[in-house]
Amino acid sequence: MKFYNYKVSFDSIQKKGHVFSMLVALSLFFSCAYDDEDTLILSNPCDTVPITYSGVIQPILETYCYNCHSSNNPSDGIILDNYEDVKDIALEENSRLIGSINHEAGYAAMPQRQPKLDSCKLHYFDVWVEQGGLDN
Repeated sequence: MKFYNYKVSFDSIQKKGHVFSMLVALSLFFSCAYDDEDTLILSNPCDTVPITYSGVIQPILETYCYNCHSSNNPSDGIILDNYEDVKDIALEENSRLIGSINHEAGYAAMPQRQPKLDSCKLHYFDVWVEQGGLDN
């Protein structure tokens, strides 16, 4: 039976340590190569969804707003269960809809007694308004 005598020297460990350190440094350098503001903003996961009234905006309103703001139950006279009324309130100057769902000062925070909508839903409304509140 043959036993091998492996001799590990401090120099060989030190060399391997430098190689490992260099690999870690390079991987960190290249992994952060695209962390500039423009790239990060464009990589917003919410941007991947085509934002339409019927496919995105109306379902959010139905889930969070219709209980209090439908034609049958127009709290404070605000009706959000039809396109024309939503468009009017969303596109008005200093939009009450956008101010309310973003919980901005001077607006009633909506949905009432519930947490603020998540950032993607708020983004969808912002983009829809920026696009002119199209009925699509």
